[in-house]
Amino acid sequence: MRTGTRVLIVEGNPVFRGGLKSLLDSAGLRVVGTAADATAAAPSIMRELPDLVLLGSDDPDADVEAELDRILAARADQQVLLLVGRHSRASAAHLLLRPGVRGRLPREVTDDHLVSVIREIGHNDEWIFVSAPQAALPSLLTSEHTVLSPREREIVRLMARSMTNRQIARTLQLSDGTVKRHVHNIVAKLGAASRQDAVHRSALTLPPDRP
Repeated sequence: MRTGTRVLIVEGNPVFRGGLKSLLDSAGLRVVGTAADATAAAPSIMRELPDLVLLGSDDPDADVEAELDRILAARADQQVLLLVGRHSRASAAHLLLRPGVRGRLPREVTDDHLVSVIREIGHNDEWIFVSAPQAALPSLLTSEHTVLSPREREIVRLMARSMTNRQIARTLQLSDGTVKRHVHNIVAKLGAASRQDAVHRSALTLPPDRP
């Protein structure tokens, strides 16, 4: 992504949604669509293939993870930036480890900061961007959701066979970017120092392959 990044806005509050569109348009970030929720956004995601989905939520009880599932069901390698209230359940650390999630910003973020993060996501494929008040740091840095998902277990077994990301992608019929994010998440969840260390650590917790 570069200047002119194509963004799709998913936000339940129509006034806030309109404000975000005006802000991003004026900053030269092309808004290819808006929707009130992920279900309504799915057709536009599949049709427009946006560079980034900006997923906003101000409801502390909203199931942001379910919204993410719907977005990724529409497009498996979609990148998503969360824009949530300070009491949202989206502050949980495990959401930041989800494939495709590129960051979490509070709804109180300044216009300039939001635009700069969206642009930086386009220039940096590795970093996760997080802005939060100090009081929210414990929930952002602590998570009990360290168990590998079925897909992650599948990938780590192929990693153990010395397969490259590209080979894994071809074997599982995934994009290279999706596999790369899965590997990043596996390393983070296991607290590993490297790809090889992740394979070693996973061998201590995963059941053996069936003959």
